[in-house]
Amino acid sequence: MLEKLIRLYGPSSHENSVADFIENELQGLAEVKRDCMGNIIAHIPGEGKKIMLAAHMDEIGIMVTFIDDNGFLRFAPVGGLAKFAILYTRVKFPSGKVGVISYPEKTEAKNLKISDMYIDIGASSREEAEKFVSIGDMAEFDSTYYTDGNIITSGKLDDRLGCYILIELAKRVKKPFCDLYLAFTVQEEIGLRGAVTATFGVEPDIAVAVDVTDTGDTPG
Repeated sequence: MLEKLIRLYGPSSHENSVADFIENELQGLAEVKRDCMGNIIAHIPGEGKKIMLAAHMDEIGIMVTFIDDNGFLRFAPVGGLAKFAILYTRVKFPSGKVGVISYPEKTEAKNLKISDMYIDIGASSREEAEKFVSIGDMAEFDSTYYTDGNIITSGKLDDRLGCYILIELAKRVKKPFCDLYLAFTVQEEIGLRGAVTATFGVEPDIAVAVDVTDTGDTPG
């Protein structure tokens, strides 16, 4: 199930595929609704305090802002991007078209800005590029799911792992010790927007974000 979640397209504000999958997995396990923002709210009734656990469905992505005459795409970040971390990485559009991020040869790396970078999708002209991509289109980072024994590697563990944990909780809990709400939220990467809306909607006594963080056991 985690692998299926990771393979779903879901940059911030484009979480529908992830939401549809989660909504389907929760059928018969909880009272499920989708709010005006697109959050999935699953309620498992119980006695005691109202507790909300929240995991975000979205991921960091990019948005196409310009296509030049030679078919190269300029872009803006959707969420927090580190400029050196994204160099030479692959991005994938909903159409399936894949591109690679690079930067002009004469730009000094120390002065590099995201606005200098471009995406090469293999097009030789604007007209050819526009057959696959339009200004305003969003792409996700092409993050493959790998396993090695008990180790899982994927850029999308933030935060499809949290979504997986909450789905598993819904499957395993029989009688919660609290009035339990599971919130699968949108647009976390661009300002926690879905989480704010979900919190006002549920009004929990206690809320816990289920997300990833640094491991604390790496060099430095």
